[in-house]
Amino acid sequence: MRTKEKVTVQELKRQSVIERLQDMGISQSEDVSIHEMRYIELRRLLTVAVLKRGI
Repeated sequence: MRTKEKVTVQELKRQSVIERLQDMGISQSEDVSIHEMRYIELRRLLTVAVLKRGI
């Protein structure tokens, strides 16, 4: 996969996680907007939220 395609796929995955977090009512963590977070941070936040809610 070329670099440009990797960036696009990574950004799509990031946006998907942001949408899931917003659907759960989460817009920030520790005073940092989810829109400012990197993909790995978003995945961690989503995982914790899912575990806490038992979804």
